[in-house]
Amino acid sequence: MSKITFRQLEIFLAVVEAGSFREAAERFGITQSSVSNHVTALESILGARLFARQRGMLATPTERGVLAYKEAKILVDRFNQFLAFFSGAGRTEKQLKIGAHTFVVNRIGDALARYAAEHPEVDFGVEVGPYEFVTEKIQREGLDLGIVFTTGPIPGVESRPLWLEPLALYVSKDHAIADMVDTITPEQLQRVPLITVPRHTQMRSLLDETLIKVGISDCTIALEADSFAVVNQSLIRNIGFACLFKCQIEASPIRSQLVEIPLQPPPVEARQILSRSARNDPTVLQCIEFVFRNVATLDLV
Repeated sequence: MSKITFRQLEIFLAVVEAGSFREAAERFGITQSSVSNHVTALESILGARLFARQRGMLATPTERGVLAYKEAKILVDRFNQFLAFFSGAGRTEKQLKIGAHTFVVNRIGDALARYAAEHPEVDFGVEVGPYEFVTEKIQREGLDLGIVFTTGPIPGVESRPLWLEPLALYVSKDHAIADMVDTITPEQLQRVPLITVPRHTQMRSLLDETLIKVGISDCTIALEADSFAVVNQSLIRNIGFACLFKCQIEASPIRSQLVEIPLQPPPVEARQILSRSARNDPTVLQCIEFVFRNVATLDLV
């Protein structure tokens, strides 16, 4: 039986990441037919089609191709680290890739910057994106550590809670209900339009679930925006009320223009997700410990 070669795995990964056989060929400085031959040989050894090939279409991995990518990525990254270790006379530049929601980065950004400054031997990078972006990149081994907001465990993904993030309901101090917020009921607030994030996103599901726990559902939607700056400005303009991260608002200049509605929503969890290759990586574990030892304002779980 033929053996899989490292070159086959490298080229296979390049095709998936580039999205085409042509771009992978350009990356390696070889012909497109050579790339195709390497991929075909790999498919033959594995006994599985790795790409759904259609002329003029992107090189889309099949379900088996996605699984093969995840495993091959781990193998190639580990092998490259092995080579780097010995070529550097026992010293290697460690890599650490973190992905997190914008607000997570705002909360722990100072600690991350301190870690990067104190560990120049680590090739350190932070990518900002929503839940969907972070979880997808973790599964593809494109990140070592992901931090996302949830209301509990993530189905099908190994994760653990890091801290509880408080939420609060806000309305402009000039809104018609501002003078009655101390006595307002969920039924009354439900008649006020809601400013929120776009539907069909994990963050929208999270905020909707939180509002339901307060007794608020089926609100009229005043505005949907994936920018918290737009949400904040819409609040000031009396378009409606919003459920927001409390610490973000308390530290914001617009706080003086808002009134907090004392219907206390439950906090959400910030949860840690590690890629398979990073679960026992001392660099990743060291960074996590450093960050959460140096952010005093987090309500750690």
